[in-house]
Amino acid sequence: MRKDLIRGGDFKQESGRVLAGELLDLKKPPTALFVCNNLMTVGALAAVHQRDLRVPKDVALVGFDDLPWAEALDPPLTVVRQPAYEVGKQRWSCS
Repeated sequence: MRKDLIRGGDFKQESGRVLAGELLDLKKPPTALFVCNNLMTVGALAAVHQRDLRVPKDVALVGFDDLPWAEALDPPLTVVRQPAYEVGKQRWSCS
């Protein structure tokens, strides 16, 4: 695993744009980005477009969050849906 391809953000759009931009500007940029939430995904998509790259031809982009608008993009964005409501209903115990 290339640890230089891992970034930690603050779950906000600007963070996604900046961090995706850092990755895309590497001498050997990744061929795909996996982004952890919807706001950072929007930012990462902006970084891709700022560099005149195309999803998925130039770089694959996968978002992790429930993004109902993802299919409205052309081409539709690949996303991992998490059942947020069900997860919120779970009771976690430390025992």
